[in-house]
Amino acid sequence: MPDAMGGSDLARSAYGDSPAPDSTGNSVQSYTLPSVTLAKAPGILFNAGSLSNARFDQYTIKMKVTLYHNGTAYDVTPYIMQLKTHMSLGEPSGRFTILTSFQKRWDLFAQPQDYVEIRFSRYLPDPPIIMRGLVGNVRRTRIMDSSGKLQRAITINGENYGKIWNKYQINYLVNQPGMQSGGTDTDPAIGLMGAQLYENYGIGANGNGDIAPADLMQGITNVMLNKQIQAMQQVNPQMPLLKLISNILPDYFINGFQLQQAQGSVYSLVQQFGNSPWCEFFIDEAWDAPVFFFRNTPFTTSDGKLVWQESLPDTTYFLHPHIRDYDIIQEDVGHSDSEVYSYFFTYPANFYADQLAFKSIAIIREQITNINRESDSSNITNPYVDLDNLYRYGFQLLQIGSPLIPSESPDGGLQLSIKMNQWLAKSFGWAAQMLNGTLLLKGNEHMRIGRYFTNDSTNETYYIESVDHSITIGQAGSNGGDNVFSFQTSVGVIRGHSGL
Repeated sequence: MPDAMGGSDLARSAYGDSPAPDSTGNSVQSYTLPSVTLAKAPGILFNAGSLSNARFDQYTIKMKVTLYHNGTAYDVTPYIMQLKTHMSLGEPSGRFTILTSFQKRWDLFAQPQDYVEIRFSRYLPDPPIIMRGLVGNVRRTRIMDSSGKLQRAITINGENYGKIWNKYQINYLVNQPGMQSGGTDTDPAIGLMGAQLYENYGIGANGNGDIAPADLMQGITNVMLNKQIQAMQQVNPQMPLLKLISNILPDYFINGFQLQQAQGSVYSLVQQFGNSPWCEFFIDEAWDAPVFFFRNTPFTTSDGKLVWQESLPDTTYFLHPHIRDYDIIQEDVGHSDSEVYSYFFTYPANFYADQLAFKSIAIIREQITNINRESDSSNITNPYVDLDNLYRYGFQLLQIGSPLIPSESPDGGLQLSIKMNQWLAKSFGWAAQMLNGTLLLKGNEHMRIGRYFTNDSTNETYYIESVDHSITIGQAGSNGGDNVFSFQTSVGVIRGHSGL
């Protein structure tokens, strides 16, 4: 069993939980900050049923922040007063904020699109890469306090590699990195017909044939995003290329004609064919490169078992951390009926007829002749009625179209739509029992989006939807003393369950 305090079993991961060189090829020499002493007020340990004693934890924070400007590395760490990172599923990019002192005029030096590497840890001896990013803006602030003392600071804000796919625009009129022909569309009307994505980027099939979603995402990674990164490497060669790790059902296909006229941001294209909620996609960090993850969403049933075994997370990247009550500074979790559904229906988003026509075909082929057949939980149909939820919460519709169901297949995509509707019903049918909310923890670098973690004190397991790390250095304490150091991690959690 993994050490609940982030010990050896957690220290093996492609996320950088083992020693790794920085972008210059040298081993990372991180700063070890003075020991941090945190007092935790007495709280109730639910498994013990008694009040705990006040607990004092002392640990060190290891951190290294490097900014690359025109190919040269600059160590920002000694000037940092506060460092924050934010990651969330469903958002195009992660974000970082670096607050520095005025000892070095970063506002006159750092530039937008400078490359940044952020490393820190509490448990691991070698701090892993928490975020690789690009500077968005640099700001200078001055505040005169009531005593007449001038407070000055510099703030460096930026985003991770998600900034690239959110900014890169697919447009057939302008030559861009990755385009094969320099832009063939000289008449805007032409963009409404033909294999434009294939002719300009080589993505998809000529003649508008179907394409596997993983092939689309690989083409986006190699031809669009990495070509843009290669152009940026002319300024900062330390920037690593993005790599794709894909794990989705082999049954999925994208209609080629629907794909070829895509325009707008790369992120909007990924979002259009990302197949949410059955799949999820995000950019996070491995020790050697940023990674574009495109995978089956690893949701579980109420007993904690994966709905699809094909959704089993790759433990090379997705560890399962364990904590205990004394790791929690603040907790706010609960359950509600905000995502409770009683009627589930899945259909091909590119079906040539309408939803009603597909539903009629499904009902006939599945021989759904009465409510008992449509609500049989041992043999979930498409559509499906959850009678328990229907009687308690009323008619609550979850009806979603998938762009990856090949409606032109011999069965019109029926069998795949049934499997996907079963996933919906099993994933969301118990929503009223799920625990959702926020946990504020003593700093923990193992908390990453897309992971599950368990609180061993309560035997509760949660899925991590968002993570905010915050490190504060050298701020005055409440007693007037200096050199107060703090490392805290706020985790947005969903789908919590207990007793497993």
